[in-house]
Amino acid sequence: IPRVESDWKKYYVNEPDSIPIIDKRVRELTKIELDEWIHKLIRKYNMTKTNYYNASLIIRQILDYAVELEIVEENLFRKVNFICDFFACFERAVFNVADKILNELLTQAHFFNWCEVRRSRYDSHRIPLPSPSLTVVLSLASV
Repeated sequence: IPRVESDWKKYYVNEPDSIPIIDKRVRELTKIELDEWIHKLIRKYNMTKTNYYNASLIIRQILDYAVELEIVEENLFRKVNFICDFFACFERAVFNVADKILNELLTQAHFFNWCEVRRSRYDSHRIPLPSPSLTVVLSLASV
């Protein structure tokens, strides 16, 4: 309940874009208004899917309750279409960074393994090989 209260204050009471929604009667709300409103909030707060579900929980439950009380025939918010890619920017960026780090680590591991194989081959011939360093790995990885 504290999360719902903080979401109520953040996304509804203290949010200027929400005033037209919360000041209207439930019967007067339209799907278009709800759609435009929630997409404004998603852009404004750069929401992830979790933020979206938390923020929209209140309006969804209000409209569900209005359906139970037969104030409205259906919950119009349930008809609001949202595009998954709309929020994915943040989540995709996190995964891209993780992928890059993993690929970099695999590249480094492969390079270190290659150096060890080369070192073991040439140890018997006494040809000195430099120790692999991060700068060498990074310069080879960027080639």
